[in-house]
Amino acid sequence: MAKHPSLSASMPTLIDVLTEVMKSYGYETQTDYEMEGVSGAVYTVPIYAVKGDMHLVLDCKESGDETTLADIGLFIDTLKDIGVDAGIFATVGRFGKEVAKAAATEGTTLWDRERLEREVGRTILAEVIGASSILQEPWDAVSREPDDGHGVGKITEDWGVSEDAGPLFFVPPNEIFAQAVSSGKERPWSKEEEQLRNDSSCGHGSDATGEPDTGFMFDMFGQTDGEPPVADTAVGPGHTESHDDGERILQPRFDGQMASRIAKNRIFTIDSEELILIPYEICDYRCELLVEGRLDTDYKVGRMAVHARLKNADEWKGDTAWVSRKEMPGVKMTFQEPRYDLSELDEAALDAVVERNSRDVEVEVDSDEVTIVERKKVRPKGDAIEIKSLGIHYLPIWRFKGRNGLVEIDATNGKVVNEELRNRVSDAVLI
Repeated sequence: MAKHPSLSASMPTLIDVLTEVMKSYGYETQTDYEMEGVSGAVYTVPIYAVKGDMHLVLDCKESGDETTLADIGLFIDTLKDIGVDAGIFATVGRFGKEVAKAAATEGTTLWDRERLEREVGRTILAEVIGASSILQEPWDAVSREPDDGHGVGKITEDWGVSEDAGPLFFVPPNEIFAQAVSSGKERPWSKEEEQLRNDSSCGHGSDATGEPDTGFMFDMFGQTDGEPPVADTAVGPGHTESHDDGERILQPRFDGQMASRIAKNRIFTIDSEELILIPYEICDYRCELLVEGRLDTDYKVGRMAVHARLKNADEWKGDTAWVSRKEMPGVKMTFQEPRYDLSELDEAALDAVVERNSRDVEVEVDSDEVTIVERKKVRPKGDAIEIKSLGIHYLPIWRFKGRNGLVEIDATNGKVVNEELRNRVSDAVLI
């Protein structure tokens, strides 16, 4: 059985544990990293972690003693001065309610012993089975109240979140609509394909009893304390049925507060903020393909997203869980209207499927005594492709304007998709 090189052997410090856990999330890490703050002060942070546009700092208390307000206050002040996106403070001890409240208000995530045990277990399991089981980002809080003073915490839906801390966002694991191949001339959609097509929330819909379906990971392991925390203002785990307003906003995993941290690194100040909703038709397809060298046919299934204003089509690998504007109160939104109807978008999806599944073949043609090799493009026939629309979904893009220009950030993944800067600053200077 595969063993994790660091976590399954002796582990001298909690810093080693946190470093390995962050690597399992896909972050590049450095320990004892020097960073200069806005004030001019130089800090040596225990762990500095970077993944894409996200910059995190981690610290910990290894003694097991209760973390005090002074401990967490110093950590929060450091985060503010160096301007990273988020911070994680870990301990094998416990956090009091006052510490949890202070951390939540300042956007700092606390990892207690139970969270550490779960993260270590997930990291080792990822090594054993060769796949990640990440259900949330490392800065997301768990659904457990802080210690009540007697060493006991209870499950709750709004742990450690103050009323003015802003909405939380959670997205279930990305739906990987991979290639599925099966032999045979004709076959109906399989039960799994039909379920995947209808279940646009990646398993977070309702079961036959009408109760919420928490997904196969929770069913398999009975892991209730891994469910996402949901405050009164939070966006829930997504929907599969349409609301009366018919608007399906692809579920954000970066709220305005988280996205603004990324934007501030580029435009320094935030003068205005709004959520731009860009329409896409998302559709499933099944394409019948000839098997090279045989007379058999296979089927390829996939998912396409077609820009409803530009008619650009591309493969869709993301999640399709969605929310409505009613579940995002207080957020300024601008909906862009589709310029094409569904039939036109279906045609664009069909053309894209044909193009992506065409291939060049060499054909030998005998001409008198000469054999000519011709290269021809073989395209799947139109009647060999089936398109099933999942309807219009709106991609949420945060748009921030500030002193140094404009930045737009994809709310589903935190990536900067557009920036118009007056004075471009390198990442080295930003850090």
